[in-house]
Amino acid sequence: MATGDNGLTAISVGRHCKIIDEKKTAYLAERVKDPEGKNVIKWIKIDVVRVDLDSSKLHHHHHHGSHFDRKKSLVKMSNIHRLSHLSGFDENVPEYEASKGTKNQMDELAEIDEECPWEGKYDDSELQNYEVAISGKAFQQMISDIENPQEDALKIAFYKKLILYAKVYARMSPDHKAMLVNEIQKHSPHMVAM
Repeated sequence: MATGDNGLTAISVGRHCKIIDEKKTAYLAERVKDPEGKNVIKWIKIDVVRVDLDSSKLHHHHHHGSHFDRKKSLVKMSNIHRLSHLSGFDENVPEYEASKGTKNQMDELAEIDEECPWEGKYDDSELQNYEVAISGKAFQQMISDIENPQEDALKIAFYKKLILYAKVYARMSPDHKAMLVNEIQKHSPHMVAM
């Protein structure tokens, strides 16, 4: 699924439509700038969100319909990271830069800086245990790295596999979608069309 929606929405829709396994943890690839100003891929863990309501604490009022008593109800939700500083495919939106970030932005970047199983190792042996979503800018960065003859060969091979493995692409512009089809056509034995 390639969509213009943001990463969290794309993953949620992908889970709801059974494109991705709703029981698996998903990792979202985003492109950010590191403190030296270099574009890097940041992996953001998106846990499965569960909301459990205690039905004994829900009250029904005849003249107002259903009523949810917030003070008495127990709501448990998994932690979802704030992604508001990560821009979409609109090039007019400034990209988050760690070197120019405020203390709060630096804290948010540190908060999402979780080790994913393949971080820095370019090892695809763990991929089948997770779902992967890739943002348009992260996809564009991966293509740039794949086409760079000076890039690490392991990284290039891993990105090629990752692009074929990912089932959700978020914040994709029309150009990103065309690039995705071209990339899959190059590396997949299947017929691919858009």
